Amino acid sequence: MAMKLILIVLLTLLSLFGMFHLFNFLLTPPSNNLASSQDFSKFKPSREQGIPVLTNEQARLQATQAKTYINQLRESVGLNHLATNSALNQSAKNHANYSIINDIQGHFQQEGMPNFSGKSPTERAFIAGHQARVSEVISYNRAEASLFVDDLMSTIYHRISLLDMTIDQIGIGISTDNKGSVKSAFVANLANQQLAKLCSKQLTATAGERYYKNICQDKQAIIPANAFLNAQEAISKHNPPVIFWPAENSTVPPVFSEETPDPLPDCNVSGYPAHIQINPFYKSKINLVENSFKMYEIKDGQPIKVPLVASMTDLTDHNHQVKAEKPSWYAIFPKQRLNWGSEYQAVVQYLEFGKFKTLKWNFNTPTIPNLTVFLSSTGNKSPLPIKVGESKALYFKPDGCVAPKKSNMQTTVAEHIKLEKNFIDGQTIQLNLKSANVGDIITIKYLPTNTLVKLKVIK
Repeated sequence: MAMKLILIVLLTLLSLFGMFHLFNFLLTPPSNNLASSQDFSKFKPSREQGIPVLTNEQARLQATQAKTYINQLRESVGLNHLATNSALNQSAKNHANYSIINDIQGHFQQEGMPNFSGKSPTERAFIAGHQARVSEVISYNRAEASLFVDDLMSTIYHRISLLDMTIDQIGIGISTDNKGSVKSAFVANLANQQLAKLCSKQLTATAGERYYKNICQDKQAIIPANAFLNAQEAISKHNPPVIFWPAENSTVPPVFSEETPDPLPDCNVSGYPAHIQINPFYKSKINLVENSFKMYEIKDGQPIKVPLVASMTDLTDHNHQVKAEKPSWYAIFPKQRLNWGSEYQAVVQYLEFGKFKTLKWNFNTPTIPNLTVFLSSTGNKSPLPIKVGESKALYFKPDGCVAPKKSNMQTTVAEHIKLEKNFIDGQTIQLNLKSANVGDIITIKYLPTNTLVKLKVIK
């Protein structure tokens, strides 16, 4: 009797297929990460200023707002919207609760701990009723839905995951208690609906065909390679061949801090990264031009080249090093924080269907009113003038891509002076003078660099 040949292909986390490129990513940024949607004339609180404890209904509302915002961002680059999945909502909420109750950051849970709901993101999704594997992104210690999402988009791995062109479902959970180191937790699980449907079917092996295992809740279930590919292409074929971020004419934070895993282990503060992402449906037809990705600051209408600390693809990224013939994404990281209130341009070249193309797009960083930049630890020689009712911003520009991880300040004022002070990010402070007498002196010491700044109250 002839032996039947059945080829079983085991799916790994770093599969060539886009849905599983970015399995688990944890965002634990310090106060450096700034939300791009902030209005600096009406400053929104940073992580250090307290986070409201949400009721279950308020948390559900914020989760809905976050999903709407994510879909707006996806739409801005031409991608399909993500639909809510109740099982993914539940698995995400379960992990957000676990993170808060146990004051723990991370994707994996420990059995026996309070609110244990599954060791891994996929196991939690299975327990909640989802049929197929999921990817997960997490952010912590923000007060609003949009700020969680902006933090995720300011990184590279989380951003690529949220802009995945082969997903169509999302579940979001938010939990808060304003205690411990984890005061609020945002968890999003991402998935492909068609793949989950395939997992619910009893598919059998056919001689000579390729299959995937370890995708479904039923560990013995197999998914034919063609069916797996069709599930992805059902979504990806409707998306653009190439997308990029930041979006055209968008306003984004000037800084990238850190994420886990860390793409820049030797840096803890650099410029906001730009990237280009290839649709897997068109991957065979598109070739990125090596070393063509550049960034420029536009000054007086002229492009000034921005020095980079790193450029990488999923083939060269030390955290992943996917084994494939072609990269799926290409990212660049400016060596230093971008400047406040500036215009930037990104340029990258590629071949599409054999034709040479150049992508060129502009984006901006927010403008902060009454901003003073300090380039060293010397502070100011003469006091900065400030009026009652006025706001001032102080930016302590780091030298290179390394800055002190803790950001704090010391204020010296007379008892009758009422001064509100907030960190916009780890190197930028905003001051709001509520009441004082003309001639009063206010002293601010930025402790990471021992920079002393004096302000004088004027009429």
